[in-house]
Amino acid sequence: MMAADCVLRELELNIAPHAPAALALAQRYPVHRLGEGAADDMLLNAARDGAMVATNDRELLARLASEALPALRPRGRHRLVLVDG
Repeated sequence: MMAADCVLRELELNIAPHAPAALALAQRYPVHRLGEGAADDMLLNAARDGAMVATNDRELLARLASEALPALRPRGRHRLVLVDG
């Protein structure tokens, strides 16, 4: 498992209540450099190249589904569910 650099940058700027916990979790993993740009666009490109994206972002999940790309979605505290594209 790896964390994308674009996601780390986005979490650092996020003021949502759970953003610090998400950032702390993501920083435990090696960082994969996807480049510069919007996080969702970079993750979509990575998924096109065969990477598995784990997200709970509805818009990103819809974009992945529109291209028939699978994704992992968190369910509960300790579960990920595969969402077929």
